[in-house]
Amino acid sequence: MIKILLITDKYFKEMGGSYEATSSTAYQLINNNYTVKLIFFDNGISKKKYDLFKIIKKFDIVHFFGCWSPNLIKIFIISKLLKKKFIITPMGALEPWSLSEKKIKKKIALILYQNKILANSDIIHCTSEDEERNIKVLNPNVNTVVIPHGIPQNFYQKKICQFPKKRKALFFSRIHKKKGIFEVIEAWKLLRPKNWEFHIFGPEGDQTFKTIKKFVKENNLSNDIYFHDPVFLKTEKKKIFLDHDILILYSKNENFGFSILEALSNSLPVLTTSNVPWNSIKKYNAGWFINENKEELKKTLKEIFEIKDDLISVKSRNAYALANKYNWINIMPKMDRMYKKLI
Repeated sequence: MIKILLITDKYFKEMGGSYEATSSTAYQLINNNYTVKLIFFDNGISKKKYDLFKIIKKFDIVHFFGCWSPNLIKIFIISKLLKKKFIITPMGALEPWSLSEKKIKKKIALILYQNKILANSDIIHCTSEDEERNIKVLNPNVNTVVIPHGIPQNFYQKKICQFPKKRKALFFSRIHKKKGIFEVIEAWKLLRPKNWEFHIFGPEGDQTFKTIKKFVKENNLSNDIYFHDPVFLKTEKKKIFLDHDILILYSKNENFGFSILEALSNSLPVLTTSNVPWNSIKKYNAGWFINENKEELKKTLKEIFEIKDDLISVKSRNAYALANKYNWINIMPKMDRMYKKLI
């Protein structure tokens, strides 16, 4: 039985998609007869310390989720000393947008340690072909495998889309400038649709929350745009997805975009950008896949606000069909091959 140690720096519900992806991976590995331990250094309340040498010694494979961490350096060195196989899932930390944040600091880190760790890891696990391409720009010789995140088979397929007088658009993610939510609200102000509401769920990621709340108030949008506390319980999340008609994630960068998969699995068409690796939304006609361009956003929102019930019903059914590609039943064999090829 293969023994796998999963490690991440931060592990708490407010981390959003990274938390869901890590915990889901651990759960599925256990269900597929792997011996698994998940450790983390920050649970959002307190810091944790471990005897890493003692822990790592017990496992065959060390799988780290993330980058740019002093803990990553220690874990990588100990793993190599103990001759353990080492996998990194960067979780978008090496995407162009992420590299542009704290740019100088990250350039120095790349030179000092991050590139060396990438080059000497057994596998870099990418969750999309876009992420793989971006990592190969940094180092074309790294050994990469592309396997998307999975989702359990608890999908909901809407039989008939019947809408009330007010339709509801949903934002369900961390409220951060990276997510493009301010641009969506700016476009909403210009269009002011009469039969749509925009509901925003998510933890604060930076100052964006205060900025957009102020903007909504100053522009008399409080009867159209609503703010809600973040929701993490799976049953409550499902209710929210089922109570809305589309998901909007006008993101500047995602290596995957877990909330998109959650929305699709609940039959929600998605409006997102070409900055995320979801061109399959366009291929499946499961939503709207556009460039990050304010005029294109405005034009697309106008189209959505005028859409007929039968057309959005088609997109809803297609969203459900697309999500099924990411069922863990389909993803797990790929994960299985990745781990077994190292032993």
